[in-house]
Amino acid sequence: MPADLAASRLRRGLLVAAAGAGAGLLTAGSLPVLRLLYATGWIAPQHYHVAFVALCILPAATAHVAATLAKARGTTWWAVWLPGIAVYAAFPWQGPDGWHALWIFGHAWDWGRTIFLHWDGAGPFVFNSFGSFIAMLMVTMVACGRLWTGAAKAVGHAGSDALAPENAADALPSAAWAATDEIVKRFSAPGGMVLGELTDPTRHSPNFAPDRRRSWGRQGQGRLITMSPTDGNGHVLVTSQASGYKSTGLVIPNIVTYKGPLVVFDPKCELFARTRHARRKMGFEPVVIDAENGFDPARLIAALAEDHPSAYLRMAKMVIPKGHGGIENSQYFKDAATNLFCALLAHYGGTGSMSILQDIARILADPPDEAHTQLSEELSESTPAFVQNEIAALNGMDPKFWASIKTEIANQLLFCSLPDVERYITMDPRSELPSQVVDPCCDIFLNIPQNVAEDFAPMLRLMLGSMLTAAQLIEVNEAPRARRLFLIDEAAKLGAMDILENIRDRGRSLGLHLMMFYQTVGEIERLWGRAGM
Repeated sequence: MPADLAASRLRRGLLVAAAGAGAGLLTAGSLPVLRLLYATGWIAPQHYHVAFVALCILPAATAHVAATLAKARGTTWWAVWLPGIAVYAAFPWQGPDGWHALWIFGHAWDWGRTIFLHWDGAGPFVFNSFGSFIAMLMVTMVACGRLWTGAAKAVGHAGSDALAPENAADALPSAAWAATDEIVKRFSAPGGMVLGELTDPTRHSPNFAPDRRRSWGRQGQGRLITMSPTDGNGHVLVTSQASGYKSTGLVIPNIVTYKGPLVVFDPKCELFARTRHARRKMGFEPVVIDAENGFDPARLIAALAEDHPSAYLRMAKMVIPKGHGGIENSQYFKDAATNLFCALLAHYGGTGSMSILQDIARILADPPDEAHTQLSEELSESTPAFVQNEIAALNGMDPKFWASIKTEIANQLLFCSLPDVERYITMDPRSELPSQVVDPCCDIFLNIPQNVAEDFAPMLRLMLGSMLTAAQLIEVNEAPRARRLFLIDEAAKLGAMDILENIRDRGRSLGLHLMMFYQTVGEIERLWGRAGM
């Protein structure tokens, strides 16, 4: 058993023992007062046993309710009822013939017989006393039953561990459910990343059905489990099957809770409309990117590349990512396509073009010979040295090899040739999006429909990748202006991007944090390999 879990259980046991002792002492200490009130006539004889049962129950009930309100419920808390039950069973009153220990059961037999055999002759004293006995009997059965089932479960868990060999801990991993107080202590960061809700679905809503509100129980009303983005590497991976209520259970709670800027990829195109007012109240300006308000990632990178030319290479790797099959299966072909695309970006970015990606796609759509000639002429006028180096490689390139490289890049830029998809990257020259995507007071919502994201994944990779790259280049290491959270649903559509690996390892120091949603663990393994697990 882990040391922290053992310590938590020890603290809980000591707390329950202290509460039980306090309840027992309070009950026992109040007996003389009860006896005095009875002897002086303040408590009538017919109400005596009712008051006695209340005295035995109320201290334990108070302790149990207090534990529940403090989120410290558990089977062990039923032990605080035992002292009151013991006092009632002992019935410690001194009569003319001595102490009446355990005589309550004999009295109960007489009361019951009187009620059932001589109903008309039974007075208020008999009815009240027998009713109090039945109430105390019910309390005893419930408390002992809960303790018995809890002990049986504990013995079952302990037994499975006891049968394991001594070195089993070294061979097999082990885990245990965290106690509520442990979760509260560990995951209670104000305005942090929401991991879930501090409720027990098996207890609070065992018959949960999303379309029946009455079945929700306490779900949606409990305390949120939140993690500070500075905790660990500051990233979260979520696996949930399709229609697994990721938006309702995690995405929306994060949007309305997280006290930092957001970038949200929303394939359902509904989150901006549902949460924009809440984000404005939190002090952030939500901005949507969709077919009506396009965003050109190449123009953002071109502005940054004046001081950081390597940004073009990062952008090229976003379009031609890691993968399996096709040209990506050969490192040589992959590097050649990446280098050529990097040179094309640098050339057209340096000319001040307002449609860099479209210009590249337009030239690469020409026949191989015409495209080769035109690019050789245009690139020869570029000043960056790495572009000139690429010209030399281009002029001596084998025609078949050139055709393969050209086709690979053109295929990845297919979205630039389709008018209905091109709208997503067509940006007004006066648009403020390039500055808004790096503004710590702005939220970005990518409203890219599911079918578009699936068919044109390179476009989505460029959009998200350019934002990550811009933040990397702008933010100061270990002193970010804000901690921006990227909520990326259907993350498998992005493929295995180099930039994601870089953010995973170094994003925390730059204030970049990922919460990525996959449908299965298999998707993660397929994209990132076993090491990614």
